[in-house]
Amino acid sequence: MNDTGQVALIASRSKISGKYYFPVLPESIPVSRDCEVVTLSPEASLYSFTVVHPSPKTGQPPFTLAYADFPEQVRVLGRLKLPEGACPMIGARLRVELDATAGGEQTYVFVPVQ
Repeated sequence: MNDTGQVALIASRSKISGKYYFPVLPESIPVSRDCEVVTLSPEASLYSFTVVHPSPKTGQPPFTLAYADFPEQVRVLGRLKLPEGACPMIGARLRVELDATAGGEQTYVFVPVQ
């Protein structure tokens, strides 16, 4: 969560170049020594998407993956959770929310801004 109570992703930002990296770089990577951990903006725009159709043997329904562009010039891949009957629109404003996985763990998803 960020300072305003919204769900937000954390990333690394180079203190030298200002470049952002998502997810946060592990300390074992040399470039991480010159980075700080920062919070990304709570909203992004839809860059691209694809619908994944798992094998029928899995019993899983189709789901949408999306690339979201954040104002910090970083592109993040994640699930896109749409309201029933809604279609993704390139350029649409998205926000980050938490969602439970099939295993009960929390993960981030993108949802359209209403």
